[in-house]
Amino acid sequence: MPFQRDYGEGHVLWLTQQIFDTHKVYRPLDSLPWIVCPYTPGYLVAARLTGALVGDRVGDLLAAGRGLSLVSTAGTGMVIGLTILFATPVRFPLLWRLAAAAFGGAAALAADSVFRWAPLMRVDMLALFLMYSGLGVYIALGTRERWQYAAGVLFLLALFTKQTMVSGPLACLIVGLLTCPRKTLRVYACMAVAGLAGVFWLNAVTHGGFLTHIVQYNRNPFSWRLASSHVYQHIHDSLAVVVMGAAAFLGVLNPVAIRRSGWRRFLQGRCGRTYDRAVVIAALNGVLAGMLIFSIGKVGSNINYYLDWDISIGLLCGLLVFRLLATWETRPWRGKRVYVILVILLLSAALVPSPALAGALLPSAGLKANAEEDAEVIRILRESPGPALSENLLLLLQAGKAVEVEPATLSYITNTGQWNERRYVELLDRGYFRMLVACDLDPPDFYTPAVKAAIDRDFVIQQKVGRYTIYRPAPAAEKNK
Repeated sequence: MPFQRDYGEGHVLWLTQQIFDTHKVYRPLDSLPWIVCPYTPGYLVAARLTGALVGDRVGDLLAAGRGLSLVSTAGTGMVIGLTILFATPVRFPLLWRLAAAAFGGAAALAADSVFRWAPLMRVDMLALFLMYSGLGVYIALGTRERWQYAAGVLFLLALFTKQTMVSGPLACLIVGLLTCPRKTLRVYACMAVAGLAGVFWLNAVTHGGFLTHIVQYNRNPFSWRLASSHVYQHIHDSLAVVVMGAAAFLGVLNPVAIRRSGWRRFLQGRCGRTYDRAVVIAALNGVLAGMLIFSIGKVGSNINYYLDWDISIGLLCGLLVFRLLATWETRPWRGKRVYVILVILLLSAALVPSPALAGALLPSAGLKANAEEDAEVIRILRESPGPALSENLLLLLQAGKAVEVEPATLSYITNTGQWNERRYVELLDRGYFRMLVACDLDPPDFYTPAVKAAIDRDFVIQQKVGRYTIYRPAPAAEKNK
């Protein structure tokens, strides 16, 4: 699909092209191009290196970036399965362990957010693969200190791929401090030193731009009302797997033992057994990931904020399936009939195909129409001399045009008072851009009131191509040029 499937794809593609040029990426927004890089560089570097293997064209790099996300998604499902397999006791039948592992990986991949996000050129799936790899290593092998260091390396790689990958490292840190504090302090101290060294180096080679972009320019307007509404709806839509995840955690709790020995000694005892250790860490990771999904209240956010939590629930579901299988033989036949019905209902509900999955199995006329519209706009862009401004950055890249403005993030940082858009408005007033491609000027995500007013004042609609509207400078703007 040679067209942009998500606004962020064109943005990430441009950043991937420029990642080794510190004069263009993580640079001050004091002159063109005005493009924010809100991500740590891990995915951008990996996608650039992957793209070098397949070709130099824009389409080749787009395919490489999407392929990297797909492979990372498949790898995440495998990591979840292997974590469950190695966390379950070997004295139980291998078939039960494999069934639980397969179900956990499938539940993670069947989540609607994962299915929709997996084929996009976005940074999330590689970051999640690295974080859940670290979590799996810590769960299955983390009783030995050297494997905690291996998990720490994976956690750092995840953080340098997307800086919000914190649920896994924090879950392991909390459990580690309660069960083996000395080892944990040594490991996390090394992680902190290595992480800070990486941050200082990146900030030095970008002349201070790295921290400016990922911290200062990464603070979008936020709405608690919007966050609460989205989170409630997402939990409602995935209630079956939420119940299964909660049941997995409740299955390892023993209130009597907790009262007698206290939380710390109880956890030390539980974490001595790999299965219980897996459930405790996975549940804590799920709680932390659940807190992070409230970031969906940021303006411009998308379903990628659900990914970590949805995958964490898949891990817990797989662990619960093993527990259900492992307790099968202890139940009388009459109890088993109710048990079987309950298990079938839960498992079926957890793997109901998402609307995106169901729709993907059917041919869509909309895909062909989108491709034709994009091809026509690209042709017009190629025939138009001079700079152009477009919401869809991929169109500019495919047309061989320079990307000089990324409008969405500029709107966010202007609205939060972190950037002055005066020069941006001046460029529009004097007709610097010879062509403007927009879908809708009204939503505030891409255009502040001042920018929209400048476009209304200085540009006129030339034509419409499907969902796109093409603007040209008004005669007054032509005279001012």
